[in-house]
Amino acid sequence: MPVAISVAHAKLQDDSGLAYLEYYLDDPSAEEVRAEYRSIDGEMIVTKRLRFSPEQGFAEFEILDYERFKGFRVVSGDNTLQIQTLRLLENNLRAVVGIDNVATSGPVIVDAGFHRFMLENWDALSAGKRITFNYLLLHKARVIPMVVGKKACADQNQLCLNISLDNILLRYLMPSLRLKYEIESKRLVHYSGPGPLATARGRGLMVNLDYRYLD
Repeated sequence: MPVAISVAHAKLQDDSGLAYLEYYLDDPSAEEVRAEYRSIDGEMIVTKRLRFSPEQGFAEFEILDYERFKGFRVVSGDNTLQIQTLRLLENNLRAVVGIDNVATSGPVIVDAGFHRFMLENWDALSAGKRITFNYLLLHKARVIPMVVGKKACADQNQLCLNISLDNILLRYLMPSLRLKYEIESKRLVHYSGPGPLATARGRGLMVNLDYRYLD
């Protein structure tokens, strides 16, 4: 599979305008995903880096918020995740200011890792099977079960999926995610759900992203 470079304009779901630009690089040969989130003026806001592990789902995840000078690093170990809270220093250095250890059982999906998971389970999802997986709710330092399933799609050339918390009573913790994939290329063409940025009060922004690929 070739390196996928995509650009998305994130539009707020309340129609109040454009939130940010997302640049996404997925290099399967390197088992790594990188993403940059920039303001409309091109200023860097947030970066993400995710390394995968066949046995554990992912090996390491890092997200850095350059507006708030903080971030998180998550390192996967044997039946545990170590979540490091970071403070950004000068010269792109990081200081660890807090550590949480979260017990796990089996592979865990974190952040953009759900995209690889969808591709690995493409045939089953296309056939209508609902699949449950463990997802790291980073800001809560908690692993929760989520379920993904096929939903009706207006375009017959697309596969539409819905991801939500498996426990209905806990769905207030995280809104559902809606994905649209182009069937022929298996490329993500639309995402609807929470974005990586937050308001001044710390409330997550709900966004719609339409992806275009730079071939």
